[in-house]
Amino acid sequence: MVFTPFQDLKSEDILAAHLSGIQHSITKLERVLTMKSGAMAGHDLQPVADQESAELHYRIYEGTVRNWLDSPSPIIYRNGEQVSSSEYEIQPAYGVIIFLEQQTPEDEVTADFEYIIADAEVFDQIGALAPIFQPSGSWRTNTAVAGPTSESILIGANLFDAYPFLVTETSSYNALGIRVDVPATTGTARLGVYKDNGSCYPGERMVDAGTLPVTETGVKTAEINVTLTPGLYWLVRNSNSAPGLSGMAREFTYPIGMDNSLQGAPAGAIRVSQPYGALPDTFPATGELLFRTHYPCVWIRRA
Repeated sequence: MVFTPFQDLKSEDILAAHLSGIQHSITKLERVLTMKSGAMAGHDLQPVADQESAELHYRIYEGTVRNWLDSPSPIIYRNGEQVSSSEYEIQPAYGVIIFLEQQTPEDEVTADFEYIIADAEVFDQIGALAPIFQPSGSWRTNTAVAGPTSESILIGANLFDAYPFLVTETSSYNALGIRVDVPATTGTARLGVYKDNGSCYPGERMVDAGTLPVTETGVKTAEINVTLTPGLYWLVRNSNSAPGLSGMAREFTYPIGMDNSLQGAPAGAIRVSQPYGALPDTFPATGELLFRTHYPCVWIRRA
């Protein structure tokens, strides 16, 4: 979570208490919205040179982009060389620095900083995060509504499938699992969790739970330790064989998009043809929408 690092104004400033109150209100709104931040490099700072006294000119420099963060600390440059922080005072919230000594009119002052952008994480979640209930010790999968499990859904080898999984409250999870209905003669499956990349597509890997046997029937689980904050995630599975797994009919799973035909039922997963092995740090960018009448499920257990 990021928010503008306002500082209370001093009593000698005009209307200091009033302005400080407004700043506190803004900070509360930023916390509720969970504001996002961006990075700016080489941003030109303009000198203030309209004071009546000329000796005050070229001491205050301000950016056209405001609301800098104070962590990491902004870096100030003069004519391309970094300036020691002992030479100036900084007010990140306002995008302003004040040099202790007057600068020359020829000096070019720039700044690298992170700042609040006009976007908030809460907008990513609105409309997607209806309440979802999952008591401690229970299992959940990519289900949008309640429905019975379907048995013996055949999977193929070297097919890396990702299923959307919504989290509506910060929750810790301690296991991933599958249920094998029809065992394969040889082989294993590998399960994991990926973050969403912000575009309804798996991004960065969070969990690689290792391998599970698929040569015997029954529930197969792998212990994990992960805490997920509200948002969209992806439960993934790959295998080097073709067992039959329990899953869900498509009408009970999260719909994630139609193809260009605009006919039939929406997809319920994303698939990549991927050689079996350790899960990659980032989900491959070549995934395609997967359309099935039934989807073999990856389950996750709340701690």
